[in-house]
Amino acid sequence: MARKVRHYAAKKLSDGPVFLNVGRATGGAAILTRVLSNEVALLWEAPDKDNLKDKFALPMWADQKTKAGYVFARRQFAVLVHSKPKLDAEFVPLVAGKRVGWLYATDASGANPWNKLPTYWDELVKAVKAQNAAKK
Repeated sequence: MARKVRHYAAKKLSDGPVFLNVGRATGGAAILTRVLSNEVALLWEAPDKDNLKDKFALPMWADQKTKAGYVFARRQFAVLVHSKPKLDAEFVPLVAGKRVGWLYATDASGANPWNKLPTYWDELVKAVKAQNAAKK
């Protein structure tokens, strides 16, 4: 049933992303499909103290390549970091270097840390824009 729902959402919202909260997933094509390229796998949702820098890496299936390039594009991976008190200058480039296309970080914590923008929102937006411009 869940597969039918996500396929319906991905097709219905073909112009926008459909996020799949898959946790520490190991199933490759069982999670993302080549057919629904607007699906985004959320692969990290943790507080800043869990140390994304040292502990996060894309699962092996996410780094699969063909002659044409990666099977799954960087825009198909997301990370969420909460309880991050400040934005370090190397944080956005670090995430981009891990082949992740979607990032949200916040200084909020608690049961729902995603219900407000971080105090460093403008700084985060500028850092993402700068990282994206550097990639062009």
